[in-house]
Amino acid sequence: AALLVLAAAIGSATHVVWDGFTHEGGFGVMAVPWLQPHLLGPLPAYRVLQYVSSVFGLAVICWSLLRWYRTTPASADVPAGLGWRWQAAIAGGAVTAGALSWWSVRDLAAGATDLYDVREMLTGGLTRSMAFMALVVLVGALPRRTCRSASPVPPEIEKATLVFPAGLPPWQAASGDYGPINGVDAGLAATLPGFPTGDLSGILQIDKEARIAEVTDGLSNTAMIVEIAGRPARWRAGTKDAAPQTFYSGAGGWNDATTGNAKLYGSPADGGGACSGQPCALPAVRTCVVNCSNDLGLYSFHTGVANAGMGDGSVRTVRAGIDARVLAGLVTKANGEVSAE
Repeated sequence: AALLVLAAAIGSATHVVWDGFTHEGGFGVMAVPWLQPHLLGPLPAYRVLQYVSSVFGLAVICWSLLRWYRTTPASADVPAGLGWRWQAAIAGGAVTAGALSWWSVRDLAAGATDLYDVREMLTGGLTRSMAFMALVVLVGALPRRTCRSASPVPPEIEKATLVFPAGLPPWQAASGDYGPINGVDAGLAATLPGFPTGDLSGILQIDKEARIAEVTDGLSNTAMIVEIAGRPARWRAGTKDAAPQTFYSGAGGWNDATTGNAKLYGSPADGGGACSGQPCALPAVRTCVVNCSNDLGLYSFHTGVANAGMGDGSVRTVRAGIDARVLAGLVTKANGEVSAE
C-alpha cells in the first residue's frame, strides 16, 4: 500500500511538471522558446510534444503489462475479474465518450471548422479515451491473469510404491499417464469371436529387447505406449475408487518395468466391481477397452477418446466404444490381424 501511495504521488508530480511543457501557457512552454512556434500546420510544438509523449507513454504501459502478464505466476486466490465482453464494451464506450466529449465541450464550443482543428480534436479525444481504455483493460485483466488457468491447481504427483522380492527395500516412483502395453490378456482374446490367439504379446516386454523385425503386424499398426491415466488410484467410468487395490496392470510407475507395463483385459461399461487389497476378480463381460477402467484398458480424462503412441512414432486417437477386437489387434505385434479402422 505504501508503494502504491508513493507511486501515485510521483506520478501526479511528474504529470503536473510535464504539463508545464506540453500545455499552452505552461511554465516550460514560456521558458523554452522552441516549444512555441507552430510545427504541424496550426499545431504548436508543445502540442505535438504532448501527443507524441502520450502515445509513447501508452506504449510503455502496454509493454509493461504484457511483460508482467508473461512473467507473473498464476494464482487462484482472487476473483476472476471482468469478462472480455464487458471489457470490450466498456473500452468501446470509453473511446466514443472520450471523442464526443472532447468534440462537444471544447471544439464545438470554440467553433472548430478547419481541417487541423478537427484533427486536433480527434487526436486529443482518442488519446484520452485510449488511456482510459488501457486502464479499464488493466483493471479487468489483473484478477483474470492471476487465475488464468481454468483448471484447478494440480495436486502433488501421486507415487507408486514398488516392492521387490528377495527382501529388497521398497521404493517409490512417480506415476505417469502413459505406459507401455505389453499384450492382450488370453482371457479377453478368448471372448473375441474369430480373434487369432497365436501371439498376444505387444512390442515392449518386461526386461526383454524389442526388435523391429519382430513387429510383423507393422509398426504403424501396433501400439507401443498408450494412455492409462489416473494411476496409482483406480478409476472406473469416471469415478475414483475410495479404497486402493493391487493392479493387474501395475500402478503406473514411470519408466519402471515392474509397474509401468499394462495389458489389455477389457471390462464392462462401469469398469467392473470395486474391491480393496488384492485385485478384483476379472469381470465376465469385457466389451469395453477404452475409458471404462484404468486397470483393464486404456483410460483418459478426455471425453470419448484416449491416445495411443504407435511403433512408428505416430499418435492415434482411439475412440471410446471401439470394437475390442480392433484395439486388441492394434496391441499385438505379430498376431496377423488386419484392422479396417
